[in-house]
Amino acid sequence: GHACHLIEREPQAGGALRYVTPAFRMDRAALEETVEEIRAAGVRFVFGRALGKDFTIEQLKADGYEGVFLAIGAEKAAETPGATDARTFLGRANEGAMAMDGSVLVAGDGPDAIDAARTALRLGAKKAAVLLSGGLPARSGLQEQAALAAEEGVRFLENAALVEATAGGADILLGGVTVRYPCDRVIAADTARVDEGALGGIAVERGGIKAAAATGETGAPGVFAGGDAVRRGSVIAAIASAKRAAAAMDRLIRGKNAVLSGIPPVQTVDRERVLRRSGYIKKNESQIRLVPREPQERKR
Repeated sequence: GHACHLIEREPQAGGALRYVTPAFRMDRAALEETVEEIRAAGVRFVFGRALGKDFTIEQLKADGYEGVFLAIGAEKAAETPGATDARTFLGRANEGAMAMDGSVLVAGDGPDAIDAARTALRLGAKKAAVLLSGGLPARSGLQEQAALAAEEGVRFLENAALVEATAGGADILLGGVTVRYPCDRVIAADTARVDEGALGGIAVERGGIKAAAATGETGAPGVFAGGDAVRRGSVIAAIASAKRAAAAMDRLIRGKNAVLSGIPPVQTVDRERVLRRSGYIKKNESQIRLVPREPQERKR
């Protein structure tokens, strides 16, 4: 029963799912359907207004908003000389007017790094490699994305780090030794942080808004936060953080008459153990063999 307004910086709703996540991973039709469902539920959209530029949190409170949820993402990239920020690269690729050739090196451990490498191949790059600070991804969702990337020809360099990007390549730390890696473009991922300048003094830690895990409450009364603005994670984790914050805002506004219960704690299980127990992965199988496919074949 609360009036809810969604104030969006961009001209369309969807955030990173629309403007960063590649189309081969996010069904745009499904996104549009979800946006329309939200609109039909009574949410009012206000486009083209950015927090910290066109309005402030204090102005929202003065306008009568009793609860504010910050879902502004982590969009302020740390500068890496000679390299393109992964989210900037993915955003331009989503606009459609981009082509590539040659080879690409991506530094990063998260989904943006894998998305950037797979996108580069789709745009015409002949080779794409990802520098991983450790081993291959342990999270189940990232494991699947890494497997698909490997099928498409993406190479993964483990225990590696980007030292410097220069013309014609990059200096990388590989196995404790600095080596030269020739390439035509370097992309840096996992450098994005929340824009502190837009927060009006709300506390930040480790690049994200400091917020209670169970409720999304920040140190500012009536202000909540979630998603990548707090910590980088999956889309499911971002949605869960929003639902917890919605329940907390309902309790704040209605008190004992609150009706939203949020979501129960999620129990984490060992995905591989479950698959082995069910027989999906044979007990004597140490790895899943991947069959390389051409990027154009993957696109179909």
